[in-house]
Amino acid sequence: QTCALPISFGIVGTGKIGRVFAELLQGFGVRILAYDMYPNAEAARQLHIEYVSLEELYRNSDVISLHCPLTPENVHMINDEAIGMMKHGVYIINTSRGKLIDSAALIAGLKSRKIGGAGLDVYEEESDYFFEDRSGYAIDDRSEERRVGKECRSR
Repeated sequence: QTCALPISFGIVGTGKIGRVFAELLQGFGVRILAYDMYPNAEAARQLHIEYVSLEELYRNSDVISLHCPLTPENVHMINDEAIGMMKHGVYIINTSRGKLIDSAALIAGLKSRKIGGAGLDVYEEESDYFFEDRSGYAIDDRSEERRVGKECRSR
């Protein structure tokens, strides 16, 4: 299978971390779409970012990377409806806050292969581990699996 270039990266949140991510992408020849409540015209010019609506970002991105704070308005911004708008095989990266993604919707999207993969360093119920450096050993925490399992069985 061949890949049509350029691949489109969707960046949600173009604050400092989102802009650094866009800088890292510069050498790869990708198209960069972005959504931010406060678009940064200077960053758009310097980093070749195309600001679009969130829906357009969902529909046109091959990879979606979240770089935004958690607010009451964006809890579960990646949910069944959002995933339904996305390209088949989309990859989702979340290094921001776990509650930006509805875990049950993510798992359903992965199982159906609508989502090609997910790179997460946060998850919804991360509070027990959030403020400790546990990089020296694996966390044996199955609470997310149990919580999502309960939600999926009740659907």
